[in-house]
Amino acid sequence: MLSYGYLGDVIRDSEKFRWMGPQRYDYSGFKKILGNKGYEGEIQLLSDPCHPATSTRCTKNCTRCLQHMHNSNSEKEISRWMTVRGKFFMVNGANLACGCARSPMGFSPHCHIGDGCVDVILVRHTSLFNNIRMLLRLSSKQKTLYDLPFVEVYRAREFTFRALPTMHMHSDREINNRYMSSNLSVWNCDGEVIDNSNVKIRVHCQLVNIFTRRAQEPVHDRTCFC
Repeated sequence: MLSYGYLGDVIRDSEKFRWMGPQRYDYSGFKKILGNKGYEGEIQLLSDPCHPATSTRCTKNCTRCLQHMHNSNSEKEISRWMTVRGKFFMVNGANLACGCARSPMGFSPHCHIGDGCVDVILVRHTSLFNNIRMLLRLSSKQKTLYDLPFVEVYRAREFTFRALPTMHMHSDREINNRYMSSNLSVWNCDGEVIDNSNVKIRVHCQLVNIFTRRAQEPVHDRTCFC
C-alpha cells in the first residue's frame, strides 16, 4: 500500500520517536489527526470499468483474478484516462484490502490481488470531525469508506500523482526551500518513506507468484442436530 498525506506524515514524524517503540505510530497519528493538514495535488489515472464499490471480494479461486491471468485486452480498450485535482487529507493506492486488527475491512475491502489494478482511495481535506468519522468507519467490521461523501474511490490500471504546493509569492527570489518542503508530504510505502512527492504507479498483472492464505467464501451447509 502507498499513502500520501496523513499516513505519510505519520511515518515521517514517527522517525523522531523511535525510542518509543511501536507506540510512536499512535503518538504521531494522534498529532497529525489534530493537525488536519491538507495537500494540493493532481491525480491522473487510467480507470478500470469495474468500480470497487460494485466489485466482488477477492477470495480463493477468484473469478476476476483468473480472468485476468492472461490479460484482458477488451477491458483495456474501454479504460479511460481521467484527472482529479483538489486538496486532499490522504491519497492512497492499494493492491490489497489492507485489513488488520484495527481495520478489519481494510481501506479497500473489494480490492483484488491479481486483476492488474490498484484501488485509488482519495480522502478530501475537510474537517477534523470528518477525519474522526473516517477512522471510526475504518474500525468497523461491516462498513466501508465507499459511501462517505468526502471519499472518492477509483480502480485504475495505473496512476500518477503530482503535488501542487500552495505558494503565495510575488517573485522567484522569495521562494524558500523550507517553505516548499513544509507544504509537501511524503509517501508511506509499506512503512518506508519515499521523499519524492511526484510518483507514477503502474500495475504489472500477476508478474510474480504470491503465497498467501486467501479468504474463502462462507459455506452454508445444513446441519442436522440429533
